[in-house]
Amino acid sequence: MAAKIAAFLITLVLTVIFAVVGFALLMLALNGYSEPDSMYSMGTYGIFAFLLVFAAAAIAAGVAHLLIAREFKTVGAVMISTIGAGAFAVVAILVLIVIGVLLAEYFQRYS
Repeated sequence: MAAKIAAFLITLVLTVIFAVVGFALLMLALNGYSEPDSMYSMGTYGIFAFLLVFAAAAIAAGVAHLLIAREFKTVGAVMISTIGAGAFAVVAILVLIVIGVLLAEYFQRYS
């Protein structure tokens, strides 16, 4: 139980850091777009990044549970699950940034 909580909390903190860095990258990518066009992108990023943080943490806890059930050591299970969920979160945040830029481009062109 402690390993699942540790994996959940470590992944939660790491993905929040990744999401904040991703938001800064989104702000840099949206440089040049007008504020009404970029607000849709930032709102979409905020909602999906919030959901992603908890989804990645839940995935890490679930993977840690499965690894411990397969008789992995506790520290190894937490490290593997945290790295795996963190990699998933980084890729998903990059996808969210691309979606945000595409949304800004869409609203700039069609509104």
